[in-house]
Amino acid sequence: MDYPLLDRSHLRLPQNRYHDTNSSKSNTAEIAAKEDRRDAVVGLAVKNALVSKLTSLPKSINDRRMTLRLPLATVISA
Repeated sequence: MDYPLLDRSHLRLPQNRYHDTNSSKSNTAEIAAKEDRRDAVVGLAVKNALVSKLTSLPKSINDRRMTLRLPLATVISA
């Protein structure tokens, strides 16, 4: 199974969360900061749980994305 991996520094807010004329910039920044923290914690949990089970290194697609091939049994046991 192939899993795309994203660098969290390149994640963007959903379309409806971008700054508009009716909202303040600080509100948008707070939303982004909260979502970044959540993404970072989940990303680290996945990496720590799977790193000991890797049979090969992830392959880089470009600066932002990588793929990681894992056997189905590894995904289920993690």
